[in-house]
Amino acid sequence: MKLERLAYRRALTFCIGVIWAQFLYAQDEQVIVVTGNFPPYSFLEEGSAKGLFVDLFQTVIYPDLKDATISFIPWGRLDMLGAAPTIMFPLAKTEERSPKYKWIGPIVTDQWVVIVRENANYDYSNPELFEQQIIGVTRGTPAEVRSHALGFKRVEDVHSEYQNLLKLLQGRIDGWLGSRLLLNGLLRQQGIEPNRVKIAMSDVEVGVYIATSLNFSDALIHKWQTEFDSFKQKPDYINLLHRYDIDL
Repeated sequence: MKLERLAYRRALTFCIGVIWAQFLYAQDEQVIVVTGNFPPYSFLEEGSAKGLFVDLFQTVIYPDLKDATISFIPWGRLDMLGAAPTIMFPLAKTEERSPKYKWIGPIVTDQWVVIVRENANYDYSNPELFEQQIIGVTRGTPAEVRSHALGFKRVEDVHSEYQNLLKLLQGRIDGWLGSRLLLNGLLRQQGIEPNRVKIAMSDVEVGVYIATSLNFSDALIHKWQTEFDSFKQKPDYINLLHRYDIDL
């Protein structure tokens, strides 16, 4: 009887080990983790990755990984990362992107906005503006697609949101299609007075997520989603929002 119990326990332990190995990503490849300079979501500060999404990644996801280092890349290179298991954030979930990745979140809900200089007096109910104005977007982001959907004809793309902000302040573009939370974070990061720009038009809301390549198991995505949902109910989540001055 004791031998049978011992054999049962060993078999159970073996099965759990097999299930757990499959539960992760059933491969020995190192996971690639990428982000960009999108304050308050993710940014570099004194050589270290910071931001709401960085902290959530380290709390919810990193403990399940063998080893992973966060790399900052231009967002236009997102589709050139190859077949290695990849985690990326922050990523706005759109109809076009949805089938390309697996998703954890939404972490926050943001909103597309058209940002202009503080002394600008544009009426975006006038369709002629969409023909005439030069609008800045960041390459590889959904804002690039959204700008055309809104009807803007003169769209200039750059590698970073900071470049859009600089071009706007220098008068090289008329408006910048970005997100509300990102605008606030970028102004704080760069020490720019908020009254130098304003929101001239508010567009649709968008959920912002942590995304993975499709070669992660559904079981692992479910685990991370469940842990994030649980974390979101704790005071620690509210403290994180306050740390990065995020007002939802």
